[in-house]
Amino acid sequence: MATVTLNRPEARNAISGGVRDGLADAFYALGGNSSVRAIVLTGAGDRAFCAGVDREDVPAMIASLADLNAAPQIDPATIVARSPVPVIAAVNGVAVTGGLELMLACDFSICADHARFADTHARLGIAAMWGMSVRLPRRIGVERAKQMCLTGQWVDASQAAAWGLVNAVVPGANLAESAHEIAAAISRCDPDAVAFVRRQLEDGVMGAFSDALVRETSAASEFNKTRPSRRDGGPG
Repeated sequence: MATVTLNRPEARNAISGGVRDGLADAFYALGGNSSVRAIVLTGAGDRAFCAGVDREDVPAMIASLADLNAAPQIDPATIVARSPVPVIAAVNGVAVTGGLELMLACDFSICADHARFADTHARLGIAAMWGMSVRLPRRIGVERAKQMCLTGQWVDASQAAAWGLVNAVVPGANLAESAHEIAAAISRCDPDAVAFVRRQLEDGVMGAFSDALVRETSAASEFNKTRPSRRDGGPG
């Protein structure tokens, strides 16, 4: 097992350029380690799993959308989703906007009883680019996804479990232990069988999932580069 921790508790574990690069380095290293059978992704502290993109990085990210010469960057959700082994999100606090997209990129999630979830893209006046429009409705259904995305309202832990946004809710003090127990159970299984079954499950329900992600990124990029966000806060 391995644990990857977003370690900016003073900023609610918001994703800065450094965090994005560190996340990529960690997942690429773990993906190339044949002894790693499962990964737990969590945030430092007990306030936040991830608050989305660091607001100081937002202007540069929006500006880069209109720069045809800018090198494309792999977003954090894609980094996680491409993991060759299962990833469990241990949500230790708020997961909002880009942080929610990061959680959705994991294979499944468990959360602390004080965790909360929200998508504030519409409030910010920007469009999601890290898979929200594709992964969220597949997780909880189109109607509930619309409720979250069109209102920006918070969903608490019990509601998230009832909707299937997370697999289980546990006391905050037990979150790490519970996540590691699940990761340990995965690690005791045959790794080739785990990889095969994981692909089978994804292929069976996702359909043209990759095409939908490409459409989201393209359409959202066009939307975002034509207008500034209404508030500070992150795309993703």
